[in-house]
Amino acid sequence: FERLGRLAQRRRTSPQSTYFAEQKLRRPWYWKAHTGLMRLAAGKLRSAWVPPPPPAGPTALYWHDCYSPADARSGDYGARYRSVYTWVLLLGALALIAAAVSVAIHEVKVLAALIELALLLAIAGLVWANHARRWHPRWIEYRLLAELCRKQQALALLGWSLPLWTLDTLAPSTPTEGAPIEGASVTKSSTWVAWLFQAYVRAAPTAEGRYSGEALGAIRARVLADLIQDQLHYHADRERQCRRAAHSFALWGEALFFSVLVLIGAKLALLMFFAADGLTIALGLFAVIFPALAAGLVGFRSYAELQALAEQSHHMIDRLARAKQR
Repeated sequence: FERLGRLAQRRRTSPQSTYFAEQKLRRPWYWKAHTGLMRLAAGKLRSAWVPPPPPAGPTALYWHDCYSPADARSGDYGARYRSVYTWVLLLGALALIAAAVSVAIHEVKVLAALIELALLLAIAGLVWANHARRWHPRWIEYRLLAELCRKQQALALLGWSLPLWTLDTLAPSTPTEGAPIEGASVTKSSTWVAWLFQAYVRAAPTAEGRYSGEALGAIRARVLADLIQDQLHYHADRERQCRRAAHSFALWGEALFFSVLVLIGAKLALLMFFAADGLTIALGLFAVIFPALAAGLVGFRSYAELQALAEQSHHMIDRLARAKQR
C-alpha cells in the first residue's frame, strides 16, 4: 500500500508549488484521534502557553507572515499523520477482536467476518492516503520552514541571519538540485525548504533605526517572550503530557495483561472440572480481546515515541533556561 500510495503522488509537481497552493484544512473529529487519546491518557493539563501577539515593525512582521502559514499547515498535516497511525493501531485491534468473535460465536460468524474485512480495508485506505498525499513529509518540511522563519524573526531585528552552514545541511551542494523548478522532481525533501528560506531572506526588508540601549532592550524583551519563553512553555507542557501518557499506557497495558492471566486461569479451571459451556467460550473470547487492546496501547506508546519526546523536551528546557539567563 505504501508503494501504491507513492505511485499516486504527483511526480511532476515541485513541493514548493504544492506549499503555495495549500489551503487551511478542516479538522473533523476523526483527525483529532491522536489528540483525544493523548488527553485521555495524560488528563487535562493546565497550559501556561498562550500564542504571542503579532510583532510590530515591518521586519518582524514580514517574518511573522512567513512563519504563520507554515506553522498552521504543519499543524494540520501533523494532526492527520498522527491520527492515521492512531486509527491503524485501533482498527488493527478491532479487526483481531472481530476475527475472534467470528470463530467463537457461530451465530454472527458472517457478520463478524464482514466487519473484520471492512476494518482491514479501512487500514489499507488510511495507509494509502497517508503516502499518496505525503502527510508525513509535508508535516516535517512545513515544520522545518516554520522554525527557520521563527528564529530568523528574532535575528532579523539585529540585522543578523542564520549561518549558511545551517542551510548547507538541508540543501545539496549542486544548485540544480536546489532550484524547485516546476516539472522537475526534487531529490532531497528539505531542498526546497532551504531554497525558499534563502529567497525569503533576500526579499526581507532591512532592519532600520538606531541600536540605542532602549531599542536593544525592547528587542531583548521580544526575543525572551516570543522565542525563548514561548518554547519553554511548549516543552514544559509536552514533557508533562508525554510522561503522563506513557505512564498511563504502560499501566493500562499491564492491567490488561494480568487480567488475561486471571481469565486463562479461570478458563482452565472450568475446562478441568466442568464441561465446556458458554462461560468458557466467553472467557476465551475476552482472553483474545484484552491482549489485542493491550497490543494496541503498547504499539501507540512505542510508535508515538512518548518517552523519547519527553526526554527531548527535558533537554530543551535545560538549554532554553541557559539561553534565557544569557
